[in-house]
Amino acid sequence: MSNQQSALGQFSIGRVGQFSISADNLYLFFDLSFAALVEQLAHKLKTVKAFIALCNREQMPAIEVPGLVCYEDLIAEQSSNFIWSEFDERTASSMCYISGTYR
Repeated sequence: MSNQQSALGQFSIGRVGQFSISADNLYLFFDLSFAALVEQLAHKLKTVKAFIALCNREQMPAIEVPGLVCYEDLIAEQSSNFIWSEFDERTASSMCYISGTYR
């Protein structure tokens, strides 16, 4: 638990769960240092279709999480022939990010 506490600073597990619930995430990608936290929160995150562990098959955490997926397995199924879109550099874009300053 000490890894999660240092990474999350002042936020409790319940508060981290609130961030994820309010975001209505469909997919949650997580570092292995957060595996225990993900296991504790997974049952509360009803909108999440899959929890993707950022690791290879040999590193998969032994946790009880529905829809647990290995990142390397996920990308192995994809074609390596990605065709990048071309568009004007002034084309509008957006990104949403909830930082640790959210209270």
